[in-house]
Amino acid sequence: MLNNKFIGMFFLAFLIAITSIQAQAVVRDKSISNIQKTTIPAGSLLINVFGRYPTFHKIYNPKSNEMIDLPAPFVLTEAYLNSELDYGVTPYINVFVNIPFKWINHYSPDLIQKNKGFGDIEFGGYLKLLGDNKNKSSLVSRFAVIAPIGENKNLDMSEFPLGEGAWQFEGGISGMFLLGNWNLLYSANYILKTKNNSNINLGDQIFAAISLEKDLNTSYGNFTLESGFNILNQFESSLNGEKIDNSNSIAAQWFGGIAFYYLPGLRLSFSVPVTFYKRKAWFTDYSAILKFEYSLHLNN
Repeated sequence: MLNNKFIGMFFLAFLIAITSIQAQAVVRDKSISNIQKTTIPAGSLLINVFGRYPTFHKIYNPKSNEMIDLPAPFVLTEAYLNSELDYGVTPYINVFVNIPFKWINHYSPDLIQKNKGFGDIEFGGYLKLLGDNKNKSSLVSRFAVIAPIGENKNLDMSEFPLGEGAWQFEGGISGMFLLGNWNLLYSANYILKTKNNSNINLGDQIFAAISLEKDLNTSYGNFTLESGFNILNQFESSLNGEKIDNSNSIAAQWFGGIAFYYLPGLRLSFSVPVTFYKRKAWFTDYSAILKFEYSLHLNN
């Protein structure tokens, strides 16, 4: 694991460096909920850092194969910090890297599991298929590889896994349509998962989202509102050709958020995704997400 002092020095140097570079208003090319609306211009860098803090009302009980109310003696504390960098190679091609960091602490009378560290790192690119500066309706394709960096094997019972332990390959599309003063945003992707280090063929995953977005220019500043729904389906995993019981699941969320533009290229946002359906149960959890986005141009 990287030394904490080294990480702190790196980010301090990085923040000092970006203050001397011209900011660019390309933070609007990605929505509050992280839907990629279009590619950012060539030479532009978009820094996206967000923390997610979930609260659980129900948990899955594998013995009864159902979601149950979180028992009073149980404590589930989780926090996630994601750092994503997007770079415009050309006006039509972007590359990105997403580095997640996790803090996990699960307590029950029978078992305490905890861990902290980097999760599986994702890197890939976007290709703009439709849309230009005059026509804001757009279509973008996404390709990514998720590398099994997070701790997953040779763990003690008290250590919570930080990664899937398998290579994953992702393909998808996203974009938007203009609806008067509103933007209709959409996103869909498919993740192909391979065999992990426990010889389990992990089930693939499908994700789709749709939302409405509106910009507000007021005397108090510039804001963006977004609200929509997403759905995630996890297919069954298998071991030695035999399906693993209850390894599949489906979940649906509503999310809403608001963003404030401190500068044209600096956006601060707050959003709340609420899982209103998961494994035949209703209103199982919600999260608070705080996000910092900064865009700049590297070629002066």
